[in-house]
Amino acid sequence: ALLGSWLCLFFMLNLVLAVLCTILFAIFVVSNSSLVILFLSTWIFANGSAVFCLVAAAFVSSDRLAALCAVLMFFASSWVVLGVSDSTSSSTKYGLSVLPTASYVFTGSVYFGLEVNAGGVDWSNIDTVYKNFSCSMGLFMSFVGLFLWLTVYIYVDQIAWWHAVNVPRAPWFPFLPSFWREMIGLPPVLEKMSEEEAVPVSSDTVEAEDDAYLQQMIVDNRCVLVKNLHKNFTNTRRHTVKAVNNLSLTMYEGECFCLLGHNGAGKTTTMMMLTGCLPQSSGTIKVRGHSVPAQIREIRSSMGLCPQHNILWDELTVNEHIALFGRIAGMDWDRLRERGDSLLTAVALMDKKYARVSALSGGMKRKLSAA
Repeated sequence: ALLGSWLCLFFMLNLVLAVLCTILFAIFVVSNSSLVILFLSTWIFANGSAVFCLVAAAFVSSDRLAALCAVLMFFASSWVVLGVSDSTSSSTKYGLSVLPTASYVFTGSVYFGLEVNAGGVDWSNIDTVYKNFSCSMGLFMSFVGLFLWLTVYIYVDQIAWWHAVNVPRAPWFPFLPSFWREMIGLPPVLEKMSEEEAVPVSSDTVEAEDDAYLQQMIVDNRCVLVKNLHKNFTNTRRHTVKAVNNLSLTMYEGECFCLLGHNGAGKTTTMMMLTGCLPQSSGTIKVRGHSVPAQIREIRSSMGLCPQHNILWDELTVNEHIALFGRIAGMDWDRLRERGDSLLTAVALMDKKYARVSALSGGMKRKLSAA
């Protein structure tokens, strides 16, 4: 949902730019060729360049460094064209055309070459080969490049352990049966715990509750089970700091469980690991039988997190926030509408469903964050 919203924004902005560029070319340059072909080539190039530059953001964590890498990648791909001549083979040009800049340059060379020398380009002669290339192949390869770089971005973003946020997938996740079950909408396969594994755990900070009913809840996967959880950070002096040290606890269904501790005790870090916002250094976490991080997508569809600070956008409505975070959590639209209305009713914001966040009071914003 988040990536889709950014792509929609890019595509709409690029649509306006492509229309303006086409109008300028129509006024000053093009007189015989199809403007639709020119528009499509420009629009796809702009979208492909945006997605191509997104790949840089997936490889680095710093926003400023990501912007710099995106610019460098864009210009580096432009320099590739300098090594290509009119006599370069078609196969070489087709291969290079997965780069947005190369595809646009090759297509533009054919388009304006035929405009000057052959009376223009339209849909009847779009397959005409000029300088070992054609406009039809240029448009096709632009589409291929767009989806190729989008796939690369999504893959790298999923496995990016160097961001130190979110829980990365294993690099081989596309080959796992669990991934394809997720893709086709099937729930993950869960295994019930044995009675030996279901013995309530304890640690220095949590006392185990030895009760047959609670033990059965563990067997039935009706709890959150944490065993030997550790989280280590490295400070600026390259020293290891233990934020969470060997934490074991069990949260049972229907129970109100509180984490108490002084500042820096690791409460927020623990919550971040439970919700998959931060990978654990070691230890196991199971939420209703689903393992973190392996099955975090399934967990997020039924889990919420209210952070210390509101994560809200003044321009969006209350309902749009519910929809955005619900889709990020992996909810389908039917469940999202039903669940969204029930949550807004529970926090007394149903009458503000279509109001912008900028119009809400501080207390209402906190209620929306809780929802």
